[in-house]
Amino acid sequence: MAFYDPLRPNDSPKHQSSEGKSPAPGPTSSTEVQLKYENDRLKLALAHSSANAKKWEVELATLKNNNMRLTSALQESTANVDEWKRQLHSYKEENQRLKSKYIELEAAKGSSIVIIFI
Repeated sequence: MAFYDPLRPNDSPKHQSSEGKSPAPGPTSSTEVQLKYENDRLKLALAHSSANAKKWEVELATLKNNNMRLTSALQESTANVDEWKRQLHSYKEENQRLKSKYIELEAAKGSSIVIIFI
């Protein structure tokens, strides 16, 4: 049997290696259980967060695509409205010109009738 020698501190039971010894299976402490629970909960939350982030990235891409299409359609509609305004202005000018011509012809026709009746 070996005796404890204070000059050799590594011989104390505290400092002896645990080689060859397996840890004793026993109940884990409540702190370890709590930490494992929190760790698992955080892993699950991270997984849900990542899934939600991907879902929102897809949603954002869809909205950007829809926005581009709507912007393009709005620009096309605006261009059409501008063209219709130009056409309307042109038609109004043509209408005014035709009314003036009609009035002129009616006046000429009326003066020739007046001459006939005189």
